[in-house]
Amino acid sequence: MSAYWQPGMYQEEIEHLNRERPLNQVARQALVSVRENPDPGYPYALQLLEWALREGKIKLAPRQSRGEYLRETVTQMFAWNPETVMQVFEESAEGDAGIVVEPGPVNPVGLAEDLLDQLDSRLIAAGAYPDQEPNL
Repeated sequence: MSAYWQPGMYQEEIEHLNRERPLNQVARQALVSVRENPDPGYPYALQLLEWALREGKIKLAPRQSRGEYLRETVTQMFAWNPETVMQVFEESAEGDAGIVVEPGPVNPVGLAEDLLDQLDSRLIAAGAYPDQEPNL
């Protein structure tokens, strides 16, 4: 994975998010369980989703254009403010809880699928897909 942010640009914020957010803590466990080296410079949840897409562990949307858009969005998220990245995963478009993790064994693919579903839901709610009618 190449660096998208300037070195150290969000380092303190990312370290805090990775240390304090349960979703990132579980995502780190998931990354380690699949022998991926978690990079402390990016939110672990985003790294897990990127791993699953790169390795073909999860299927993208049946509509080709949406699948490509999802993949591009995940790549672009490495350049977003890390707090915004976590809001996408942790809050629904309506402001309710997004992904909530429970203590216990980690299913890396299952968690990555949840992350992808959450991102997809947020994109649909925003009317962001190219084939969607604009939300008025």
